[in-house]
Amino acid sequence: IDGVDLEVLQQKAAEQRLRIPTWFAVHVVAQTLEALSYVHNLTDDEGRPRNVVHRDATPSNIFVSHLGQVKLLDFGVAHFAGKSPTTQAGQLKGKIAYMAPEQLRARELDERADLFSIGVVLWEALTQERLFGHLNEMQAMIAICDEGRPAPSEKTPGLHPRLDAICRRALALERESRYATAEDFQSDLLE
Repeated sequence: IDGVDLEVLQQKAAEQRLRIPTWFAVHVVAQTLEALSYVHNLTDDEGRPRNVVHRDATPSNIFVSHLGQVKLLDFGVAHFAGKSPTTQAGQLKGKIAYMAPEQLRARELDERADLFSIGVVLWEALTQERLFGHLNEMQAMIAICDEGRPAPSEKTPGLHPRLDAICRRALALERESRYATAEDFQSDLLE
C-alpha cells in the first residue's frame, strides 16, 4: 500500500507538533470499522458464521494510502471458527495496550474485543496520546481491567461531547455494555 500506517502518522504529527484533525480521526476509524464489519460477518460455504476476531486491530495495522483509502491489515493472529488453535492456553496474542479486558482474562472472544481495540484507537487518534501504551505491561493490564478511563475531551478540549460518549461505550469494561457490532459503532461515529 502506497501510504503509511496510523501509528507512524501519529508519530510524525507529534514530532512536528501538528494536530490530526478530528474529522480525519473519525474517518479513519469509521473506515476501519467498515473493514471489521466485513470480516465479522464472514460466513463459510454453507452460510455459517466464521466468527472472525482480528485480535490485533491497532494503529500499526491500519494503513492510510496517499489517496485516503483506509485498510486493515495483518490477520496473522486472527481467530475464527474452525481454525486450529495456535495459541497455548494462557498465552496472549496481539498488543496488550489494545486488548479487551476479556482477552486479558483469557475468556472466549467475540467481535466486541475488536471493538474495544478500535475504541482505544479512536481515543488515541482524538487525543494524540496513548491510553494504555505509556504504561508497562502489568500496569496496562490493570488499567484496562479497571473501570476508569478519561474522556478524550479531557485531553483535547473542544471535542464534541458525543465523541466522549462513543469512546466511553466502546471502552466499557463489560463487553455487554459495548457496541454489539462494528456497524453500530460506525453509525454513531458517522452521525
